[in-house]
Amino acid sequence: MEGIPEKCPTCSTVIPEGAVRCPGCGRVFGEDNRCPHCNAIAAVRPIPGGYACLACGKPRDRLPQTTVLGEPDARMSLAPSPPQSAARAGALSSLGVATIGTSAVFASLALALLGFSSFGVLLAVAAAIAGVGGGAAMIGADRRRARDAERGAQRALEQRILVLAGKRKGNLTASEVAKAFRIAESAAEAALMRMSDGSTITAEVDETVGALHFVFHDLVAAPPKTRVEVEGEGEGEGEVEGEREREKKKLSL
Repeated sequence: MEGIPEKCPTCSTVIPEGAVRCPGCGRVFGEDNRCPHCNAIAAVRPIPGGYACLACGKPRDRLPQTTVLGEPDARMSLAPSPPQSAARAGALSSLGVATIGTSAVFASLALALLGFSSFGVLLAVAAAIAGVGGGAAMIGADRRRARDAERGAQRALEQRILVLAGKRKGNLTASEVAKAFRIAESAAEAALMRMSDGSTITAEVDETVGALHFVFHDLVAAPPKTRVEVEGEGEGEGEVEGEREREKKKLSL
């Protein structure tokens, strides 16, 4: 693809074929990532009603190869994301499905043995309602438990990121988080984006190298304070002390 180097000029990481972003430092490439306002090659971030340039903040259109911050890109990940399987379910969900299936079988047997008599239909309907209701409740509870576990994992990861940001003096990249915690870079970036609030934590582009980094402003090291000597300050204090000594001598006389 035109404009995509084999190695990142910023960190020398090999760029995967077809990728428009460095998996090492997050730098983006390609004309689809060029901002028509500031002319910088930078990713975009979602805003209400569209997207905005990370370099200048002005609205931009999303083109086919435009990099959107926070969206996973399997072509650039250093580590593959865990496979997502629709068939994977918790034990409680499996039990819920089994309960629904069992109720359907029991209802069918009731109709087969008792026919479509009032008692047979009533028994089949009761079995179906009980089975479907109980099974649905189990599946719902399992999904809620899975969501709670995911939120807990997200909070734990965010706490670890805060600790890492403190050690790095308030500046982090998604690749640094991914390497430190051995997770996919897309997951690291998603966590950093969740934490970014636009004030205390912001996503910024280093215009000199084009790399994306996250700034934790409360953790950025403050410059050391220096005491400025005011000309004549010491002399004034000396004169005051001398005047006090002369007053003491007068009183003693």
